[in-house]
Amino acid sequence: MDTCEANGIAYYHYPVHKGKEFIVNMLKEFTTFCELIDKGDFFISCAQGLHRTDIALCTYWVFYGANKVKEPPVLVGYLKEKGHDPGKIFHVLNSFYNLYTEQNGVEPMSIEQFKERKNVINRISKGENTNET
Repeated sequence: MDTCEANGIAYYHYPVHKGKEFIVNMLKEFTTFCELIDKGDFFISCAQGLHRTDIALCTYWVFYGANKVKEPPVLVGYLKEKGHDPGKIFHVLNSFYNLYTEQNGVEPMSIEQFKERKNVINRISKGENTNET
């Protein structure tokens, strides 16, 4: 935060983690997070932990960006070639989906569409073609 402020850059903390209390806060802050990305001219980075940027951008795309016909995210950390799989991403996406449904009484999208979008993330993680988004 200090580095951003010292350089005249607005700072925003989006809490990303697989724990339930973090998922609650991710959902609470999700609209603001999406608005900031849509404004453009932003820099996103993990403050701590491993590959949380990938998780944040996948959440953005699955629950918002895909509806706006935006390209799926480019993964940097959760790549098979780096020895990682998207398991943590899917854990967060599943928890986010379930909490959204619980809080709003309606699913954010059909379960079929949700599975299709997760499949796109899986293919990206494996380095496969994702033209069928």
